[in-house]
Amino acid sequence: MRALRLALVLAACGAAALATTRLAVHVPPSRLVLALAAIGAAAALLAPERHRRAAAIGSAAAVGLASAHVLLRAGMPQVHDVGHVWGLWAYARAVRAGSIVPMWIPDIGAGMPLLQFYGPVNFLLDLPGVLAGLAPVALWKEATAQAGVLSAIAALLGARLLGCGWRGASLAACAMAFSPWRLAVFHFRGALGEATAFVFAPLVAACCLRLLRGPSRPAAVTLAVATALLIPTHLITLFCLVILLAPAVAIERGVRRVPATIAPALIAAGIAAGWWLPALAEGKHTSLRMQTETHHYLIYDEHGLDPSDMAVRRAWDTLRPSIKRSDRAAGQEGEQMPFYVGAVLFGAALTAPWWSRSHATWAPAAGTALSLALASAPVASAMTHLPLIHTIQFPWRFLSAGSIFAALAVGAGASALLEAEGAWKKLLPVYALPLLLVWDAGPYAGAAGWLPPYRGVTHWVLKEGHTPTEPFDVRMRAVPDPTHGAPLGRVCGLDLPPADRTTDVANFWLPYPEWTTPAFYRGFLASQDPRDFGEGGVSWYFFPRREAPVPIPAKPYATLLAAGRETAAGPAARRPGRISLVADVPAGGARLIVRELAFPGWTARADGRRVPLDTTPLGFLSLVLPAGRHEVSLAYGRGTPARRAGVLVTSLTFLGLPLYVFRVRSSSRRG
Repeated sequence: MRALRLALVLAACGAAALATTRLAVHVPPSRLVLALAAIGAAAALLAPERHRRAAAIGSAAAVGLASAHVLLRAGMPQVHDVGHVWGLWAYARAVRAGSIVPMWIPDIGAGMPLLQFYGPVNFLLDLPGVLAGLAPVALWKEATAQAGVLSAIAALLGARLLGCGWRGASLAACAMAFSPWRLAVFHFRGALGEATAFVFAPLVAACCLRLLRGPSRPAAVTLAVATALLIPTHLITLFCLVILLAPAVAIERGVRRVPATIAPALIAAGIAAGWWLPALAEGKHTSLRMQTETHHYLIYDEHGLDPSDMAVRRAWDTLRPSIKRSDRAAGQEGEQMPFYVGAVLFGAALTAPWWSRSHATWAPAAGTALSLALASAPVASAMTHLPLIHTIQFPWRFLSAGSIFAALAVGAGASALLEAEGAWKKLLPVYALPLLLVWDAGPYAGAAGWLPPYRGVTHWVLKEGHTPTEPFDVRMRAVPDPTHGAPLGRVCGLDLPPADRTTDVANFWLPYPEWTTPAFYRGFLASQDPRDFGEGGVSWYFFPRREAPVPIPAKPYATLLAAGRETAAGPAARRPGRISLVADVPAGGARLIVRELAFPGWTARADGRRVPLDTTPLGFLSLVLPAGRHEVSLAYGRGTPARRAGVLVTSLTFLGLPLYVFRVRSSSRRG
């Protein structure tokens, strides 16, 4: 009877997916790869009992890799957040200079404390590719493919922690790997932090659900580790997960067990305090709040979804991730990314308590339902004035956490059916589940556009007669070596970094503008004249409709301002978090201006003596020097109060860990 109920659900969900299909995938996935992945996932369910663990782990890795198979093509998908390729390139340059966890990255923007604000775990996970010398596009592809495999394995382990058998856990892994929304985040948005969060978030969700049922040492330890890694990966995903866990407290009647669930999370927060405490305390010095609160696009309730947005199986129409509801009403309907959550995945998850008759599915199914509600327009409008809600920026971010709960619900429900006694013929709907999951999400394993492979420094120009809304490989053509070998330095408008790590170039504006200072953000964002960027040391400006970049009279990186005249100072040596130069200061003294982003944490020394630092109106570093020759050094470190406090909290947490472990063991023995 339960299997028959599942069959009815899958038939209805498959019909709904087919009826709402509006797909014309520009770069379609390989049907052979998808078919082999689906058949392999189904075959893993038939493995003999003694081989089920190996079959489940192998199946999870296989479906994770199959979901990312489009990355095996030369080039990369056209994604919205292509700036992450610049970030990985700049990080690789920092590692090449000897800094594995650089607090300050010099080769992006005007210098940037990127890893202090944008989760460092995203970059550290790509360290094998960095050390192997991969090109920047290959680094992005490795990070994406690796996260795809690890997220499937994380769902497998999470389902096991929830009490699923190996076969049910392997179905949770398949559901995670072929969640349409997860694939959209990976292959369409290219959101590095949100994609990597799928590696740890399934474990956080599963461990919390398990601890709400009762004590579990493995769940407590896993929760602490996974949360400590998720915090410096993507805080927004963790925030969304916590909100979706609210129904589970009531369903599991776990109010008394909430402290036992919170304790490992608090330990994780203490371990990660060295990152999050200064990130939150010093975030006021960045442009994030300015961008979030004043940008006409970043309006939370304007991005709520209609039910049809989440139910229609369609392709990405334009590069934009979402558009405001007011713009949609003005005639731009359809010009946004697909928000399809998967009729098969979410349909099976929401009905899992009915067709499986398993109490273990109630809480994850409730979290799945809540994610749909919170992403919807009516609820987004009602929530828009709540504290902290604008930190999420877009209501549809709840769909990431919702997809995780859906995968766990499907795994728990399928496990209940598979572990029950019965002939294999009666379980045919369960064996069909991976086939339908892969079929439903398959198109999203493709790409909406493609960035062809390139060499060296390449400028991409809009072809004659084409529009910016067309796929990248249709509308753009490559211009290799656009400056004909001229030095680059700081530039604006270059889409992708060089294919090597030796070219001296920094994209001054495009990547991560939210992690610049407000003075820098205001001074350059409003500029309409490319020549204004010369004040920031920019020497070339690349336009999408012009083959040749515009040369700009760039101010030197370091200058001396004296008697109203600005002259070049000596050449500067820059490494991650360190700048050194020799300045010959004229009689009467001068102000040294270093065109590096002024941010709390910089200290300056002249001839070994500490000197005060100032900020220019455009947000650059400056200091006053007396006449004569001076050796100047600037260092970016952990000397701010927030950074010292973060390190102290992390240290105290590690010192207190043995006491917590002892108490957990004592409680387990008494239990």
